[in-house]
Amino acid sequence: MTAPAPAPGQDLASWPELVRAGGLPGPSRSDRWQLLRAGVVNLWEFDVAEYWLAGGRAQFVGQNQSGKSTLMALTSLILLAGDLDRELVDTFGQQHKTFRYYVEPTGDPQDRRESGPATARGWAWLEFARLGDDGPRYFTCLLYAQARRGVAGLDTTWAVCDGTARVRAGLDLHQGAAVRPPAALAAVPGFRAAPEPDRYRAWVARELFGFTGPDRLDAVVRMLSVLRTPHLGQRLDPGFFTAQLRTALPAVEPAQIAGLAEGWDALDALARDRDQARTARDAVAAYLARAWSPWADTTLRWRADDLLASVARLDAADRAAADAAAAVATARDQLAETAGQLQSARDTRDRVEQGYEDLLISPAYAGSADTAARVSGLQQIA
Repeated sequence: MTAPAPAPGQDLASWPELVRAGGLPGPSRSDRWQLLRAGVVNLWEFDVAEYWLAGGRAQFVGQNQSGKSTLMALTSLILLAGDLDRELVDTFGQQHKTFRYYVEPTGDPQDRRESGPATARGWAWLEFARLGDDGPRYFTCLLYAQARRGVAGLDTTWAVCDGTARVRAGLDLHQGAAVRPPAALAAVPGFRAAPEPDRYRAWVARELFGFTGPDRLDAVVRMLSVLRTPHLGQRLDPGFFTAQLRTALPAVEPAQIAGLAEGWDALDALARDRDQARTARDAVAAYLARAWSPWADTTLRWRADDLLASVARLDAADRAAADAAAAVATARDQLAETAGQLQSARDTRDRVEQGYEDLLISPAYAGSADTAARVSGLQQIA
């Protein structure tokens, strides 16, 4: 059972349940290695200890002398450096403690451990992971240490495990209460024991950091050892850090610097133009509020009054035009009626005149004329 590592800030409540069920964290990035887990087996007061990291971060909580600093020292710079130098072993960067102290009880009154077997052995390990095209890939750094009572030396084996095998998932560092030696892990896929520490450091430098040699790895370890030390200001070497940062960062071409400078100059010019534009905007706004807007309001009211009067006159003209159009329509109707009456009178006149002319030439009219003449003659004779 593997769960992807949650991003920083996400809820980690599901992790304890996964641990209780025997699960393991999984990577969530493919662009670089992620630090997932670390632990020890049978070192100092820890029988088996393991802690998980969220987004590369871990927080140890506990009382003083509970082993927080010791666990960090056993699972941090030692495994990255491939070296058991006293400054790396001791959390405070001092010289009075060796790695054998964590492997075998010393019998010192301040050592709370009981004396054990004549041979003491244990593991320290650090697990990295990343997503690949064919799934998750894991890279585990391991250190095996064995101390024999009465023997001054310390037997150590540096090893890595690259592939899918993981601690508690194919890479079992202990069986019950017994610590398994490196020879018992030779058949695990991806497990490699380095014949000497230099080979181990070359593996870590190349496969984890992409360095061509261990020199840059040594510089990184030195920087980390200084940064984790209390009273940092007393041990910090600015010249060393500056040189390492210059080595780590690629050189910048002069043309790029010139282009960047031109860009900054252009940005400054834009800033000045922006400030000038803001000043002009504020001046225009003040002028508008103080002079132009009142004048425009007065002019608009005046023009609006003229417009309203013109609209009123236009409405009156429209009403007069409508009344005139109605009167014209009535007159046209009356004209049409009068024209009809006139035409009827003309027709009547024409008929009367025709009758008159017909009467004048009628025999009756002629006879009446003769009668009138005779009457007139008779009156004269009488």
